[in-house]
Amino acid sequence: MILSFIGAVHWGFILKTEQVEQAGKLLAIGVIPSLVGWGGLLLPPLYTLILFTFAFPSLFVYERFTQIGSLLPEWYMKLRLQLTIIVTLLHIVALPGVA
Repeated sequence: MILSFIGAVHWGFILKTEQVEQAGKLLAIGVIPSLVGWGGLLLPPLYTLILFTFAFPSLFVYERFTQIGSLLPEWYMKLRLQLTIIVTLLHIVALPGVA
């Protein structure tokens, strides 16, 4: 569910842009985390945890080091970093329990 909310942030940028090519990219980035999150729930628990362990940091890296990062407020990126670290560590801690 958290991936869906993180992806939704990108939908807000779609409302601000008039460039069709940028809107398409934002739409894709806004939907992909949700699809990964929901799709991951269909996998066996071990694979779901592995997928989510990589999904959260990957989305953060994308947001931080692309043009999107310059559009996001600094406070949001700090919050996202904390969220990413905590969620990723929780997934890693849970891995031995499902392996």
